[in-house]
Amino acid sequence: MKDHYIVCGYGRMGKKIVSELRKNNVPCFVLEPNPEHREELEASGIPFLPASATEDENLIAAGIKEAKGLISVAMTDESNVFIVLTARSLNPDLFVVARSILKRNEGKLRNAGADVVVSPYILGGRSIAAAVIKPDVSDFLDQVLNDEVPDATARKIKISPESKAVGKTVAELDVWRRCGVVLLAIVKDGADICVNPKPGTAVNADDEIVVMGNEENTAAAAEYLK
Repeated sequence: MKDHYIVCGYGRMGKKIVSELRKNNVPCFVLEPNPEHREELEASGIPFLPASATEDENLIAAGIKEAKGLISVAMTDESNVFIVLTARSLNPDLFVVARSILKRNEGKLRNAGADVVVSPYILGGRSIAAAVIKPDVSDFLDQVLNDEVPDATARKIKISPESKAVGKTVAELDVWRRCGVVLLAIVKDGADICVNPKPGTAVNADDEIVVMGNEENTAAAAEYLK
């Protein structure tokens, strides 16, 4: 395999991740040492190895040298830290996402080399609170994230120094008329998020533009802004 994602762990979260990746035609390979999952993985036709992702040879067998990314959702934070460290040493260019069960371990996972750390309990708590505070908005976002709204998808587009967007304002880019997408936000310096930017907001190199539309239109926007 090449340009695939290695999913380490096939518990409840691992299953959901694999399902979403396959639904979006993203190639993936599973590493899961628990023999109880073997029959299900074989029946689903998912490429897998019944082995632990903490061992170098197993990650190599899963194609880590050619992989695009790795998602670590092992049973413990300690295992996830070790998997991230091992994966990063084998492929420094890998995009790594890891689950943190305890909030205090998020920093350890980032120090180990994870690009993104996700805490399901924090996200779940925010989602439940949002369902109470803003139920209509929460319901809409849930439908979008679960692909229940066919013409709604969001995309983040990185503005390269060579892009025609550099130096232009939001009004001059006019992505709605040209591409049929809504410009939701501009992320500057990888951190500062300008939501619903004003027409006069300038776009700079290395900014990230977040747009929403259907798949065809967001792809057109990415082509237009590249």
